[in-house]
Amino acid sequence: KDMFNHAMRAMNIDVLKMPLGAVTKAQIAKGYEVLVELNRELEKSKPSKNSIDTVTSQFYTLIPHSFGRAAPPALSTKIAVD
Repeated sequence: KDMFNHAMRAMNIDVLKMPLGAVTKAQIAKGYEVLVELNRELEKSKPSKNSIDTVTSQFYTLIPHSFGRAAPPALSTKIAVD
């Protein structure tokens, strides 16, 4: 359980605001599909910033994160996506 909580904190996911039961398998599957789409965009020779921002927003909408008042970071590198 501690390893799970640590991993969630590393991804800025607030497990207290979002109990595990609140995230469905369907949400996780859709989140994964969005990350695959984002990865395809990042593999292009000239990735579109607009596409990256749009897909990043889709991911954060599907998978709740806690950033407080800070803007969520764009998932604009393969390292961030992995």
